[in-house]
Amino acid sequence: MSSNEARQQLLALSWTKKALTLSYVVFVLPFSFLWKLAKSPVQLRGYPKPLRRKIGEISLQVVRDGLSVTQMRFLLKGTTKTAYEAWTKSKNVDPQEEVIAHGGRLLWVGKGPKGIEEDSKVVLYFHGGGYLLPMQEWSLDYWSTAIKVLEKSKKHVSIAALAYNLSGESTYPVQLNQALAAIEHLLKVGYKPSNIVLAGDSAGANLVFQVLLHLNLLRLRSTSQSDVDVAETGVATFELPADLKLRGALGISPWFPVHSREAAAKSYQENRESDIISPEALRDFARIYAAGVPESHKPHFDFVSTPKEWFKGFDAVVDRILITVGEKELLRDDILEVARGKVAEYHQDTTIILQEFGVHDDVFYDVGVGLDPLTTKLTVEILEWLEAVFS
Repeated sequence: MSSNEARQQLLALSWTKKALTLSYVVFVLPFSFLWKLAKSPVQLRGYPKPLRRKIGEISLQVVRDGLSVTQMRFLLKGTTKTAYEAWTKSKNVDPQEEVIAHGGRLLWVGKGPKGIEEDSKVVLYFHGGGYLLPMQEWSLDYWSTAIKVLEKSKKHVSIAALAYNLSGESTYPVQLNQALAAIEHLLKVGYKPSNIVLAGDSAGANLVFQVLLHLNLLRLRSTSQSDVDVAETGVATFELPADLKLRGALGISPWFPVHSREAAAKSYQENRESDIISPEALRDFARIYAAGVPESHKPHFDFVSTPKEWFKGFDAVVDRILITVGEKELLRDDILEVARGKVAEYHQDTTIILQEFGVHDDVFYDVGVGLDPLTTKLTVEILEWLEAVFS
C-alpha cells in the first residue's frame, strides 16, 4: 500500500459517521458543555486566567472528548488559504499571496515583500493542527497584534504564513521542502538571513525544528562531522549561504514526539483532563502524518527519537531559540526533555519558558475568546524576545 493510500484509508469517514458527527455537535455537545461547566468551580481553584478563557478551554475539551481527528477535519472544512482570505476580508485589507516552489504559498500579514527595505524583518510562521487541520483565523489575529507591538519599537516586521500541504494530501518531507522553499524565496526577494525568524506552534513548531535539523545535518555532513545523507529522505538540498544563519527560532508547544505509540511521559497522565487535546488525538495525528513513511526517516521529525549528536553545533544555523511549553499540557515532559537535553545542550542561547497553568498552544486562545493577547504574560514574553532578537 502506498503512503497516500494508507493516509486516505485512515481519513475515510462514512456518511453514517458524518451524520453522527453533526448530530453530536447539534444535540450532545451543548449538554456536555453545560455539564462540564457545572463542574468548573472545582477546576477554577487557583486558576489565574479570566473566566471567559476557562469557558473557551471547556468548549475545546468537550470537542476533544467527543470527536476524533477525522471528525474535526470534516467539521473544519476549508484550507489555510481560505481562512486567510476570510481574515483579510474581515479586516478590510488586501490579501498578499505568493506561490512558491513545491506547491506552497506565502500569505502575508503587514507590509509584505512590496515594502521591503534594507533592514526589514520577517517572521516566517508555520501553523499548528497536527499537520491535518488548516490554520485558524485567530492565529492571524495573534500575529497581527504582534506586528503592531513590534512596529511601536520602530521595527518594520511582516509575517509570512506558510500554507503548506496538509497530511490529507502529503506527508514528510513535502512540508519540509515547502518550508525550505519559503526561506529560499525570502532570501531571493531581499530579506537577509539575519532578519528572518522562524516561528511555529504545535505541528508548526515541529516544522521549525525540522528545518533547523535539516540545515544542521547538511552543515555537519559538509564538514565531515556526520554521515547522515538527507537526500535519502527526499528533502531538497537547499542550505543557507556559507557562514550565515537565521536570526531566531520560536517554538510554541512544539509537537516533538510525533509517534503513534502509547506515551509514557508522566504529563500524559497528570494533564489528561486539563489540556485541550487528548492522547488519542495526538496518536491519530501522528498515525496519519507518518503513514507510509519509512522508519529510518522518522528521527528527522520525531525529535524524541532523534539522535542527540544530530544537534551538535546547532548554534551555527540559528542565532537564538525560544521554546514555550504549558504546565498543564500533555506534551510538557517530552517538550522539556528535547528542549533541555538536546536543543539547549548544543545551543547556549536557548530560552525555555514553562507557562504556569498553560495548556497546549495556550496564547492563541485569548484571541479566540475575544481577549487582548497582551494580557497574557507569555505573549508579552514572546514579544519581548522578538524585540530583543530583532534589535
